[in-house]
Amino acid sequence: MDQPEITPDNFGTEPHPATVNLPAGRSVRAGFSSHARAEDPGRPPGLSSTPDLLSLLQALRRRWVLALFAGVLLANAAGFSVWYAIPPAKYTARALLHVSTYQPKVIFDTAERRAEYHTYQRSQVTLIKSRRVLGAALSTPSVAELETVRETYDPIEWLEGELAVEFAGGSEFLQISLSGKRPKDLATLVNSVTEAYLRTVETAERTGRSERLDSLKKLYDSYMQSLEKKRRRIRALAEEVGSNDQETLALKQQYNLEMVASARRDLMSLQSELRRAQVEMALLEARDADEVPKLLTTAEIEELLAQDEQMRDHREDLASITRQLADASRSSRKGNDPIVIAFRERQRAMQKTMDARRQYLTTRAERDMRDRHEEELNHLKDRVAILKQIDQVLRADIDKMGQESQAINRGTLDLQTHQDEIVLTSEVAKKVGGEVEALEVELGAKPRITQIDRAEVPRTKDELKQLKASGIAALAAFAATLLGISFWEFQARRISTTDEVVNGLGMRLIGSLPAPPTRGRRLRSLPAEADRRWQSLLVESVDATRTMILHLARVSGIRVVMITSAQKGEGKTSLAGHLATSLARAGRRTVLVDCDLRNPSAHRLLDIPQVPGTAELLRGEANLDEVTRPVLAGELFIITAGRCDTLAVQALAQDGLQPVMDQLRGSFDFVIVDTAPVLPVVDSLLVSQHVDAVLFSILRGVSRLPLVYTACERLSVLGVRMIGAVVSGTQYDAGGPGYYDSATAEA
Repeated sequence: MDQPEITPDNFGTEPHPATVNLPAGRSVRAGFSSHARAEDPGRPPGLSSTPDLLSLLQALRRRWVLALFAGVLLANAAGFSVWYAIPPAKYTARALLHVSTYQPKVIFDTAERRAEYHTYQRSQVTLIKSRRVLGAALSTPSVAELETVRETYDPIEWLEGELAVEFAGGSEFLQISLSGKRPKDLATLVNSVTEAYLRTVETAERTGRSERLDSLKKLYDSYMQSLEKKRRRIRALAEEVGSNDQETLALKQQYNLEMVASARRDLMSLQSELRRAQVEMALLEARDADEVPKLLTTAEIEELLAQDEQMRDHREDLASITRQLADASRSSRKGNDPIVIAFRERQRAMQKTMDARRQYLTTRAERDMRDRHEEELNHLKDRVAILKQIDQVLRADIDKMGQESQAINRGTLDLQTHQDEIVLTSEVAKKVGGEVEALEVELGAKPRITQIDRAEVPRTKDELKQLKASGIAALAAFAATLLGISFWEFQARRISTTDEVVNGLGMRLIGSLPAPPTRGRRLRSLPAEADRRWQSLLVESVDATRTMILHLARVSGIRVVMITSAQKGEGKTSLAGHLATSLARAGRRTVLVDCDLRNPSAHRLLDIPQVPGTAELLRGEANLDEVTRPVLAGELFIITAGRCDTLAVQALAQDGLQPVMDQLRGSFDFVIVDTAPVLPVVDSLLVSQHVDAVLFSILRGVSRLPLVYTACERLSVLGVRMIGAVVSGTQYDAGGPGYYDSATAEA
């Protein structure tokens, strides 16, 4: 691509109103975006190894001439190769059959009608090419005598490979075709294969239906016999448990369980009572009959005496005698008074009578207690015996009712199982019986496969196959060529748009320079007009970049700016010249320093001598005034590269450029330094240590994303400040109206 150069027509032209080509909202403090530096330490998204459709189309656009030429060439080669590689066109005989999607029916839908159609189609294709059908077709005398068959070593294998069988367009129509040199033989063979296939299918379907009907009848009979056995078993179970109704059996079982529960409760109560009686009997038996009277307490004896009437009378008589004795003793003066003695004798006699009565009552009470003890013991023995008999009866009843409950449970489960089996077997038998009846009716249905057209003797050769194959091969070769060239170009990762710089690499876009009008654009407008428009847009774009540089100078104090690129031929020298010229037009005292010592080109921009220059300054052979040449009315100066040698390169590596830069800072407002590319040599890395910032030059369609990224990373490692990138060679509308048209017209 032609690079924008400083020519006498534009070198010193007054600028038109500037248009700033900078994305809105972007800062100008660093070359890489903040997210590309801090938040995403990995590779930028533009270096992804996976291409997308847009990237491939952009790559193809850059190489469309080569891709079109190579694609047409390879497509023709592939088409002709396939044309001559495929055997010449042959005659083709075809027969057409109709294979119904469903088995035709009289009235019923049988299981055969519900078969999957695509599976049936594949089965028929396989059947046609089977040895059974092909052998039957070749066994016909008229077919066996054909010359095509006689000259074939294995006719069946040959016919299996050559016979084409397919459903046209996925429809219900089956096409059987055969290609060859003898049209009559082909038609005879196709018709013979079709007839053999139809006979085979008809026989197979008729035999299959008959066999299926017989098997269904046998199956139906077996189900009916099984049902009869199950019904007999249910009747036996119903007689055993008393009913065949589930609800009745459930009520009966519930009643039986309630009776068992009631009997168990009675048994528990009886056992409790039996235990109490046995304990009481044991206690009574433990007492000796002689020890029973001893069990009477003094209180019980006193109570017994108090209840006896004679004992009460004796006590009253004793009390009366005792009072009389007391009265007599008080009135008698002598202790041996006969009256007193008489009363005393009566008192002792009454006391003896009372003691005798006491002894009698006690003896009688003890005898009564022994009698009651014996009676109570005998009563308890009788009760224990009765309770034990009742316990045995209850246990027997509970066991009997438990056995009845278990029998009901078993009978109910067996009955339910057999009833469920009868229901299931009945349903299956019903289905089988229905299928038997339907199949007996449907035996009279029409055949599923019918012949539409017989094979006729072909009169023309079929060249469509050869044409299709050649066309497909040509298209495939053309597409593969386009894809290969676009992928090859994609691998180069050439920059096509400014968006790839901003979003793909994360770099800040400082400006963009338009590409010169191409021949195609010149044809659409007059050459002079196209050049004029391009010159105007170029000046506008350079001035926009200059505006950004001046803003940085005010904000950050940047005065020495290095212009570099990743590789040679990416427009860095032209950018340096245009930018220096624009700064000079803006009234800034500017010097352009060519530090590309190994491949200098800045002196050719203005057609001035190369020597003396920067190399002589580094070697100390000249001073700054001797190498500084004025270019534009006292505002633009240039220092060419001079003659490079080993001493100059060594001086550059030994910081010999630092004094020169210090002098230039004191003499000029701006210093624009044109250096070597970053990747081929180390010179630009050395120069970058003595400048304020670096501006990266990128040429659309030439610069490559990986190389630009690598170059920027090298500068970043050195701590060099990057203010962004300028993309040269961007597209613009050379014939469309713009603001610069009005400015030019007014001028």
